[in-house]
Order: sequence, then C-alpha cells, then structure tokens
Amino acid sequence: MELTVLGSGTLIAQKDRSCAGYVLREGNRYALLDCGPGCLLRLNQAGVEVTDISLVLISHFHWDHVAELPAVLNSLWLQREKATGRLSLAGPSGFSAWLERVMADDRDWLPDLDLRIHELKKGPMELGTLSIRAGRSFHTDNSLSFRLENTEGTVLFYSGDMDYQESLLPLAAEADLALVECSWPQVRRGEEHLDPLQVSRFAAAANVRTLLLTHFYQEVDADTVIEKVKQGFPGTVLLAEDLQTYPISARKS
Repeated sequence: MELTVLGSGTLIAQKDRSCAGYVLREGNRYALLDCGPGCLLRLNQAGVEVTDISLVLISHFHWDHVAELPAVLNSLWLQREKATGRLSLAGPSGFSAWLERVMADDRDWLPDLDLRIHELKKGPMELGTLSIRAGRSFHTDNSLSFRLENTEGTVLFYSGDMDYQESLLPLAAEADLALVECSWPQVRRGEEHLDPLQVSRFAAAANVRTLLLTHFYQEVDADTVIEKVKQGFPGTVLLAEDLQTYPISARKS
C-alpha cells in the first residue's frame, strides 16, 4: 500500500501546495481521497490515469476537498473506453443529493459511467482488498474521517478536516500511517481544525505509527511544526509534500 499526495494545501494558494487530494494504491487498485482544485493535473504529474481509479472517497463538501470531482468524472467519461472497471463514489450523508445539484446543468453523460454511489454510515464498505470505515469528524454537520485497511492488516487513517474528537480514536487506533490535517502552525481554537498540539495529543492517544501532517493554510516551518507535535507524540512525524509518495506497511507484531 502506498499514498501519493496530490495536494497538501487549501484554497489560500501556495505555489507548491495544491488543494486537498491523495491517491492510495492498494495492489492494482487506486482510490482518490478527496478531490480539490488541481487534482486532475496532479494525477497526471503523479503518473496515475483517471481511468485506473476505482474509488473516489469524499470527506465533506467544502470546495477545497471536492471542487474538481465534476471535472474528474467528465475526464473519465471522455476516456471511458479505457476504463478498467466501474467507479465507486463514497461520501457523507447527502452525497447523492449534492452530486445531483452540482451536476444539474451538465449530467446527460453521467449514466454512461455506470457509477456506484455510497453514503457512508456505520457499517464498513468493502472494495476489493480494502475495508473502509467512516466516522464523523465534526468539521461540518456531516464531514467524515476514514480508516482504510487491507487484508494484510495495513491501516491508513485519513482525518479529512476535523475538530479534536476522542470519538475518532478507535478509527485511528494503531494506524500504520495517519494522514492528519494540521491547518494552523500556531495554537488556534474554535475553527473546527487542528493545531500541532491537538494533533500530537490525538496521534499519541491513537498510538499511530507514522504521522503525516497536511492541509496547511499558510507556509509552515517544518522543523517548528514537527518539534511541537513531537512534544507529546513519540512516533515518526512528516510534513506532506505534493507529489511525494509514502509507502505504508503493517507494523510487525
């Protein structure tokens, strides 16, 4: 299993950070985690064909996480003869209605894609060798965090955008890689996002193996942020960089 960062930034543009988007490769399958502006270009730069994607997982409906989904679907339609299988779209409660609204003026071609649309609730979703569980992240009324686990027990936790919530600890527990937002390099409360001290507390409580920080609203000094996080978290801490790939392997018992 490996994760490629397409975008580690937000809608406040930075020259080296695109909006939220990540590609998880599990065997010969690819899953796109969120789909903010710039994802199509980044997919191309990462050497991933949109026709190879079998799952798009959406954490919530803010534009920096979902704005490019219509373009990704249209690109897939334009290249549908190359598609390797059906595409599953999965997201929070209300996802189907949201997609209907967004595509209302340009959806005549959508039936050609034969999409599977899932609204994730309590039960796990199975896709090939991946099991996907979701939990409320409390960034919005229906935003989600995800736990993706393969049959070998390798675990990726993806926070999406989240407020600090102990209810999400079981979802992140013992994750081999935890991809966690760290929107503010300084302590900043009441914004439904995390700062380094909150990330540190959460990662330590979940006993994750490696922590990959992402979703930066401004330029960050890597050493400073990592030092703050490591005050309470003893594991490996990395700052996500666009177009970097991070291998994920199960911890040895």
